[in-house]
Amino acid sequence: MIQLFYRNITAILLLSFTVIFTSCGNDDDNDIINEEPLPEESQPVERAILAYIWGDIDGESGLELSDCQLDYINKMEAGWNDSYAGSLYVYIDPSPMFVQFENPVLLKIKHDDTPAIVSEVVKEYEPIEAHGDITRYPEVQNDVRAIAPAKSYGLMLFGHGSGIIPFGANDDTAVKTRGMGGDAVKYLENREIAGLTLPDYEFIIMHACMMASVEVAYELRQKTKYFVASEVSLSSVGWPWHENLSYLYTKPRADLSKFVIHSYEWLYNNLDDSDKYATLSLIDAAQLDNLAVSTKKALMDSEITLDNIKDAFVNKCHLTENVLDDGKGEEAFQKNFPYAQLDFVDFMRKTGAFTDEWFSAYNKACLINVCGFGKDLQMHDVVGNNIESYYNGLSIYPIVALENHFDSPSYKDYVNYAIRSYRLNQWYTACGFDLLE
Repeated sequence: MIQLFYRNITAILLLSFTVIFTSCGNDDDNDIINEEPLPEESQPVERAILAYIWGDIDGESGLELSDCQLDYINKMEAGWNDSYAGSLYVYIDPSPMFVQFENPVLLKIKHDDTPAIVSEVVKEYEPIEAHGDITRYPEVQNDVRAIAPAKSYGLMLFGHGSGIIPFGANDDTAVKTRGMGGDAVKYLENREIAGLTLPDYEFIIMHACMMASVEVAYELRQKTKYFVASEVSLSSVGWPWHENLSYLYTKPRADLSKFVIHSYEWLYNNLDDSDKYATLSLIDAAQLDNLAVSTKKALMDSEITLDNIKDAFVNKCHLTENVLDDGKGEEAFQKNFPYAQLDFVDFMRKTGAFTDEWFSAYNKACLINVCGFGKDLQMHDVVGNNIESYYNGLSIYPIVALENHFDSPSYKDYVNYAIRSYRLNQWYTACGFDLLE
């Protein structure tokens, strides 16, 4: 079943684009191999986009991305056209799988149809010791803005991701919320990503799993106008960079709606029937503060309790990561926890906090939501004459409701750790969760 939702399509047609593939690198700001002045575009371009690719992991978790990432770069070269109004730069944070470049490099993409990567190396960086170092990320962003002065900037982020789910099991000394990174063992925390992202991006695109989370989007709302991400795990097949780059360079503004829809449809159609699922969302970051205010009002007016939220969490809501099964309830919850994000709209419906006023605020924030699953799955409830989808564009992780749910010591430890971590996010107080405890 393919579900396609258009929200505020008039506004979408006016979008300007900036893409982010955030990444982390480990680098000493002063240890740069190439000390010569950075090359500079002959004149300001319409749009400069940075694809920041976190390097592959070292094998500790067995989740290798290198081959996929090289394929994405090859697709970008195949899809590049010098007539585009701007330029595209790719930062590669290498791993043992990257044999072409001994050190991290910044490439300027040029057209090529061969399997080789032939783009121009515009800067070479000192090696890094781990893929989670946070100093390289802002350095590369600043380099691109120095090399390619532009009317607008985009940043694209490639790597592993898991939305707002906490990293680790229980760590009293380093409470972190799991975010994005190339190394699944050394994720950057979402607040670190937001703090180190330069301002004034037109859009951020996250090519990673589960990053269309209201908590993640809220952290980044002051750095970008628009935010593109997947509500569920993103297949390593990825998006069609050989076909969708043109939408990011249209004038006077990039065609973000076509980018989202085409990327989603291509991915869905290129997945095996046995593993067929995809989602993609377009979020208006300027509307997220209003969504937080509306959510707090809806939660307070409904007078729901943490027990109501726990009941919805465990018994009523479909878990967004349960992409190959349309079941829900306690058995599904126990099977999938802690990967138990809920769809935000489904959460509001099942807790009884849903109102038309809140939904209006949500639709202003979530401009486009596209999703598709295997043909035998029914990813929705039928309520009267209405179809209520389990996937509406943004996930939420109300872990604060599960403090006393588990008897197992290991689960108790995890939940307590996850709650401490969740409370550090801006969304926790902005939406009113703190008032329920």
